[in-house]
Amino acid sequence: MRRFAAVLGLCLALTELPAAAADADGYTTVVIAAETGEVLHAVRADAPRKPASLAKLMTIYLLLEALEDGEIGLGDPIRVSAHAAAQPPVKLGLEKGETIRALDAFKALVVRSSNDVAVAVAERLARDEARFADRMTAKAAELGMTRTRFKNATGLPHPDDTTTARDMAVLAEALRRDFPAYYGLFSVPSLVWGGELLPNHNRVLYAVDGADGLKTGYTREAGYTLAASAGRDGQRVIVVVMGAPSLDARATFAADLFDAAFAELERRAPALVYAEDRPRDAVILRASADEPPRGVRIIVEPAGAASVDPAPAESEPADLEPVKKPVDEAAAAAPARPDWGVQVGAYNTAAAAEARLSEVLDLAAADLRGAVRLVAPAENSGSLIWRARLIGVDESAARAACAKVAASGGGCFVVGAD
Repeated sequence: MRRFAAVLGLCLALTELPAAAADADGYTTVVIAAETGEVLHAVRADAPRKPASLAKLMTIYLLLEALEDGEIGLGDPIRVSAHAAAQPPVKLGLEKGETIRALDAFKALVVRSSNDVAVAVAERLARDEARFADRMTAKAAELGMTRTRFKNATGLPHPDDTTTARDMAVLAEALRRDFPAYYGLFSVPSLVWGGELLPNHNRVLYAVDGADGLKTGYTREAGYTLAASAGRDGQRVIVVVMGAPSLDARATFAADLFDAAFAELERRAPALVYAEDRPRDAVILRASADEPPRGVRIIVEPAGAASVDPAPAESEPADLEPVKKPVDEAAAAAPARPDWGVQVGAYNTAAAAEARLSEVLDLAAADLRGAVRLVAPAENSGSLIWRARLIGVDESAARAACAKVAASGGGCFVVGAD
């Protein structure tokens, strides 16, 4: 199938795909800048669609809410009923009376999209699946998903269930925003169950730089669906694709949308602006993340001040003389430190984060040799949490370490160093 990059031109002024092209392939899509909520690109984002297994994102949301409320613990068993065991594939193949830990249930929903697990979770939290579906719909309305109605915990076909690409983007961002301590589980590479290694079939995790979750889905009526998130250089983008005709088309289109969206955000970023009428050692810096030239004073331009033309990116203005500083030749000659790492959780205390880092270093010592321990504070709903990270390794080592942590039952996702 042709790549939609050709349709987008990858300049992605991010307006709209030609309607005929989008209709021909059955896509509905939305691309959102997570930090601002700005819609960067949309094709019929509010058109009704079947949720397929993206419905399990709401099942997961309610499970995480129960975990945070203390209604259930990560190690608590969830018992499987006859109704749950009878669900059609895809499933783990759980039998009536069998149990699964809440943590493994979470991972099974993400990695395997297990229908038997989804129903078991629903029955554990609301006694039966119908009540749970009502809770799913109520929570959707609370989050602002105005066009969504769930009729089961799985996303299996039902005549009355419906959602939209835009609503699924709202849910994806809510999961990241409301449950940062658990968000890393959306990128677990695999689940070990019954002695079998079950890989995560979300190809975007491996094909898109900075991707860190969330979930894929498929039914014949819905087509191939995806809600995914990725972060690069301090920017985060959420992409939802619904109605793709194949696994390859879903992954390719999503990757193209991510690349184009980040390119557009980078294009918009203001650069250093040099003022001819300022002192020779001054530049004006407007909302830029770039570092100014060394030794140059920064003057922040007041709001409403006249703009000036930026200097060419490849060189400084000829009349600007940065102050020269001694150069540490040994440091300059040293190879750049790898900038990949892993995040293994977020905790209520720094001590708990430190303890978890020690556990992970013991578990994946070979992959994390030379890594720097980073316990970073962050705000979550007015409370302080501590993110536990190990940074300063290459990408392959970070992914290998996360695979070991995930196989041991812990949360882990790959990050770039701050």
